[in-house]
Amino acid sequence: MDDANTNSLFVISDLHIGDGSTRDPFVRCGKEAQLWHFLDHVARENGRLLIVGDLFELWRYTIEQVVDRWHSLLDLLLQMNASYIPG
Repeated sequence: MDDANTNSLFVISDLHIGDGSTRDPFVRCGKEAQLWHFLDHVARENGRLLIVGDLFELWRYTIEQVVDRWHSLLDLLLQMNASYIPG
């Protein structure tokens, strides 16, 4: 295998991203900035991204609330060709 052609695999799991409001623990705990920083790093490394578990917190928020707030994240994950294994 030629190492120059292999990409690093980055794995992230169970983010439980909510609606982005002040009651959303993901945003309230400062994880949003950490996620964007991580995704920038994956992109700089030309890495493959695997997301496992619960990406969004759909027990507390509707899919409409989540997609409305995080459409730019979803667009980026699509551009990155991220793979997702639901939890």
